[in-house]
Amino acid sequence: MKKKLSEDMKKLYRMRVYPIETDANTVEWVAEYPDLPGCIGAGDTAEEAVAMAIDAKKAWIEIALKDGENVPEPTNLYTSDYSGKFTLRLPKTLHRELTIQAEDEGVSLNQYILYLITKGLNKEEVKTRCEFKIETSFPSQDKFIKNWEYLSEESSVELLNNFSQGNRRF
Repeated sequence: MKKKLSEDMKKLYRMRVYPIETDANTVEWVAEYPDLPGCIGAGDTAEEAVAMAIDAKKAWIEIALKDGENVPEPTNLYTSDYSGKFTLRLPKTLHRELTIQAEDEGVSLNQYILYLITKGLNKEEVKTRCEFKIETSFPSQDKFIKNWEYLSEESSVELLNNFSQGNRRF
């Protein structure tokens, strides 16, 4: 069992790390392994949450092996085959509004929805990168982290570029 535990602990499971705001208006961090249901860690910092999740992973695998259950293989989202298609059900009013907006832009409904998804994903990526860079560069700047969302999209991109280049000017 120790050999199997050691092998399973070496597998590269994907971990999600994200902040949550509590009722007391403080931020706590959560780290979870999506491939290991219920395997999470939490802490006052991202680092604490990750450390707790790593401990939880070991306990999760130990219990699964002890109970004779199979430990799932890590999911690799980057090597999975994707068809490029998915079906989406919309309320009729949303379908109508999207169709009208696509027509106004002179593109197909599929092209317009793809544009909206891409725009939303890019905005979320900039937000995530900025939050991570700010948190790791200035851990005591909680007020700044909470207020960063009020920046315009262009300011967020500029802030991200400054951090990427090592500048820490505001």
